[in-house]
Amino acid sequence: MRNNSFAEDVIVGLEPGEPAIVAVAPLDDCRLLLEYENGEAKRFDVEPYFNNGFFSKLKDRDYFARVRVAYDGMSVAWPEGQDICPEDLYDLSEPVA
Repeated sequence: MRNNSFAEDVIVGLEPGEPAIVAVAPLDDCRLLLEYENGEAKRFDVEPYFNNGFFSKLKDRDYFARVRVAYDGMSVAWPEGQDICPEDLYDLSEPVA
């Protein structure tokens, strides 16, 4: 049985070797441009999250544009608490050439 405590859902740190995010910019196609401390740039598609009730507000372009780097570079977040885990951001994004 899974313990659904809040502590299990808190971001505790980056995986070893995973760089911190230094900048994020919203793109017109429901993606984020992520810049990492190691110089990598990646694009992350946020659209698959839109059908989750908590993330549905991200469909609003003005709200989506309010994204910011959060948790000392471990993630990105929006004003009402929507965030995406660092592993997903890094592993599921595509490199920018």
